[in-house]
Amino acid sequence: MAARNPTGVLQREDDATGVAAGAPTGYRPRAFTADPGLGLRWARPRNLSDRFAAHAHPELLIGLTRGGREEFVDNGRPGRSLPGMVRFLPPEVEHQGGAPPGGRWSYDVLYVPPGLAAELAGLLAETGFPAIRSSLLVDPLLAGAVDRLFAVLESGEPLAVAEQLSRVLRRAADTHTAATLPPVAAVRHRCLERARDLLHAHVHSRVRLDTLAQEAGLSKFHLIRSFRMHTGLTPWQYQTCLRIELAKARLAAGNAPSRVAQELGFVDQSHFTRTFRSLVGTTPGAWADRS
Repeated sequence: MAARNPTGVLQREDDATGVAAGAPTGYRPRAFTADPGLGLRWARPRNLSDRFAAHAHPELLIGLTRGGREEFVDNGRPGRSLPGMVRFLPPEVEHQGGAPPGGRWSYDVLYVPPGLAAELAGLLAETGFPAIRSSLLVDPLLAGAVDRLFAVLESGEPLAVAEQLSRVLRRAADTHTAATLPPVAAVRHRCLERARDLLHAHVHSRVRLDTLAQEAGLSKFHLIRSFRMHTGLTPWQYQTCLRIELAKARLAAGNAPSRVAQELGFVDQSHFTRTFRSLVGTTPGAWADRS
């Protein structure tokens, strides 16, 4: 993050303090959750009354207003974001704002490295993410995708995060840029077979998209798109099905649901139960009783 010093020049935050002058509590780096695999930073501040001084970020900013309203200025252009609106701000764009006087504001915010954003949208990382027509987007489909993205971020599942982020970025690129994006390239089956084999070999682990894409020899975006095209499932959905099939076998063998959840890498037993019910139609305990 950068902020203006008394001379009006944009400056980066001091890494020693990690806080720019005038930055509110909800925006301090320690309030962010970091994803070491993808290099993401995200936060979900609630009921802030703060306003932010002029600053910029090296990453692409994706935000979703949840409550109240944000009054902002991007590159000298004022705007207002209401609940359900999406903020899509390119790297290094100076912006300021926050809650209006006497008001409060709740939002979700995610910072995405530019190269990753381009790759997950199916573009060359060197080109960066294409210019968006506006930093404020009124698009219910995009807002729904961003909403699901933050829910997945909370789950901590790396494949699911990467896949949902790819959907968000491609929706924004397809719908809100002036340029026509290149078509998705075809890939050979053997690339996907290598990715599938890795998912089978690491069914207990949280496989990262970087690892899967490297094994397949594909970009992250093309792996997700092509895997779904050939199997009907995304890599995350495929691995989830593998886990549930293995869970059935272990439950039938008399293992307790809590032990199965832990051994198969679910966040906790409630996460395992929700996933199992969504695919099988009943809870692990009920299924084990009938087996």
